[in-house]
Parts: sequence; C-alpha cells; structure tokens
Amino acid sequence: MIPPYHWWRTVFFLIPAIGVYTIVLGTISILSSLVDRSGDFGHKCARAWAWLILRTTGVSVTVRGVDTPEQAVRGMDVILTATNSLTPIFPEGWVDPGTHVSSMGKPTELSRGLHIRADRIVVGSQEQERNYADRSAALPLVELTAEGKLSWSRIPELGELVSGEVPGRTNRDEINIFRESQGGYGDMAFAAWLYEEAKRRGLGKEMKL
Repeated sequence: MIPPYHWWRTVFFLIPAIGVYTIVLGTISILSSLVDRSGDFGHKCARAWAWLILRTTGVSVTVRGVDTPEQAVRGMDVILTATNSLTPIFPEGWVDPGTHVSSMGKPTELSRGLHIRADRIVVGSQEQERNYADRSAALPLVELTAEGKLSWSRIPELGELVSGEVPGRTNRDEINIFRESQGGYGDMAFAAWLYEEAKRRGLGKEMKL
C-alpha cells in the first residue's frame, strides 16, 4: 500500500488529478462567463476546485471568515500574501513577534517598515529582486538596500537556506519574510528532478522535436 505522502502518489496521482480539476473546472468557469456576467457560477467552480483538492490530498482545513483585514493578520503565526497591490496591504504594526510572512505577489504588497522590522529576509532569487521588471511602483528591497538600511549580503536566497549555508529561525520571536521571486525557479527545479528520475527509472519516451 502506498503511504499517503509518498513521492509516487504525489507525482503520479495528486499532480495529474489537480491538473484535471483545473482544466475541467477552469474551462467550465470560462464558458459560464459568457452567460453569467455576475461571476457567481465561476466562483462556485473555484470553490469546487478548492474542495476537490482538499479531498484528494486528505488535508483538513478550517476556514474562518473575519470582518476586517486586521483580524486576518494580528495573532497569526503564518501570513501568506499574493496580490497585485501597488501599495502595502497591511501596516507592519499588525504583525506580531514570531510571525512568518510569505509574499508571492508584487514586491510592493509588503511595506518598507515591515522589511526593516523583520529579523530575517529570504528571497527566491537576488537577481530577480534586484532587476524586477515592473517598475510601476517603488520596490522596497531595492530602495532600502540603495539607502543602506538593508544589505543584500544579509538577504540570502532560499537555496542557501535549504542547503544549510545560512541558518533558519534562531528564536521564536523572530519576524521572518520570504519573497517568492516569481521566476519559476521552483517549477524548473521540480521539472529537472522529474526528468532525471524518469531517466533513472527508464520511464517515458524520448522525442526529437
């Protein structure tokens, strides 16, 4: 019997299943927009997609709605942000000691103050952060390093953290930030691993393009 979190189950069952959910429900959602301008049916498709993923992976999640953004930030151990906001989406004062913040949206979604207050900042790629293509708004990391308030030498990349070249959290009160640099690095690493693993196991068929 395959253990619930075995790599085989992830690669050959969970990923394909989620792909099917995404294609089918995404197509239905797009087609529904032609007749349902309110977007209600599309929203139901998104909810169904999330429900199917949770059921398929066996993850148990409790979702609780809040009345204000502050309630969603204060007292949280982990905060995940993924927006296109050109201004900070919450003030640094809402973040409690010991919180981990992962930012997957535009660099502008987190405030300058939060970057200064953070005990540790890790990025997916320094190169990507330094040369972020969209300059439509101020970039906190670029500005703060230029002003000497932060130093790139003290902002490691995720690879350095994972490989043990730099330490992780050293005390429970640290505020940590991870900037997902939107360069597709994780996707490329995973694809490379899948390719090498398939070759090692003699799986798949090589095609000349």
